[in-house]
Amino acid sequence: LEMTDELIEQMAESSRLCRHFHIPLQSGDNGILKKMRRPYTADDFKQLIQKIHKRIPDAAIGADILVGFPGENDAAFNTTFECIRSLPVTYLHVFPFSARPGTPAASYTDALSAQVIKERCEKMRRLGNSKRLKFLQGFIGQQLEILVESTRHAATGYLKGLSSNYVTVLIDDNRSLANQLLSVKIADRVDDALLGIIE
Repeated sequence: LEMTDELIEQMAESSRLCRHFHIPLQSGDNGILKKMRRPYTADDFKQLIQKIHKRIPDAAIGADILVGFPGENDAAFNTTFECIRSLPVTYLHVFPFSARPGTPAASYTDALSAQVIKERCEKMRRLGNSKRLKFLQGFIGQQLEILVESTRHAATGYLKGLSSNYVTVLIDDNRSLANQLLSVKIADRVDDALLGIIE
């Protein structure tokens, strides 16, 4: 977890850097992290996430989660689930474990069944989706600066932009505003995006 206090401070102060972090946790269980030979603990991750959130409350914070590593029993999975649930992580990338030939993990004898891994992935993805929607809801009524993209939203034909904290914003406007920075007021949520109004 190579994220220094200086880097967090620079991201908080800079207008050029996006307010977006993506951190490869993999597991919130120290036993599994040790077995993966990761050089950090779950507490290291928790402290980092809390530090980022305290300094940059509106930052998007994503995490990679590897589900089903050999030896991940119910307790280890639940520890990871509760770790993520309790933190201001805003989205997840969830991956099922798949043994790669030649790696130490491929020789472990305590592999999980494909069905268990699938069920756990679904549960973790539901948690990630709920955290993402809660994060989006928090911007309704606020101003966001977005960079308008060159392609429109496929389903609605609306302009589509991206904020510095990794939020997609849609605008019902017929003008050609691609590559412009706009300040918009967030009126609502539309699925996994926000609806903005140019004031």
